[in-house]
Amino acid sequence: MRLSRWLTPIFLGLTLVVAGCGDDGGGGTAIVQVGTGTIDFEPLSENDELDVIAGPQGGHHFIVHARAKNIIPGDASIPGLEANPRTIFQAFTEAGTQIDLMFPPYTLGYRRAGEWLVLPSGRILQVDDDVVPSLIGQRMRITLQVTDANGNRGNDEVWVRVTEGPLPDNDAGTFDAGIFDAGVMDASTPDGGSSL
Repeated sequence: MRLSRWLTPIFLGLTLVVAGCGDDGGGGTAIVQVGTGTIDFEPLSENDELDVIAGPQGGHHFIVHARAKNIIPGDASIPGLEANPRTIFQAFTEAGTQIDLMFPPYTLGYRRAGEWLVLPSGRILQVDDDVVPSLIGQRMRITLQVTDANGNRGNDEVWVRVTEGPLPDNDAGTFDAGIFDAGVMDASTPDGGSSL
């Protein structure tokens, strides 16, 4: 009898903790949306134009972004934290060939922005340099998959028309397009490094 009186408060406390997880957005079917934007999320609609960007250190990439509902957001201030959602962007030609460099998932927390949770900034979707000339003016499919710490998953995709972005300014002392902001990398690779 004494043991049950001691275990009841612990059981109730654990129940409240588990129930509280839903308050952070988890517990339902994840809704995700792929977009663009160096800092803020900008939605992409079918057949919108999206620049392929030549990085100042070589390579070509797109700036992609994500927002979600019904996920556990993790901690946006600690990239790589195990409790953060895993976010994967991929790019495919109209023929179905995957052309991104298949980076590992971004392990990043999401921050609240109105009714959505969003990544703290845009991300780099680097593509194979050899295919870039054939992409200009063509349609490309970008896919997004977000999986939170509880395994709750959402998927989205959008077809965009590839346009040629501005050439890099290698003489400038700073990176353009707001890729770096106040010394913090915004559109980074999953490991936090730059592929620009």
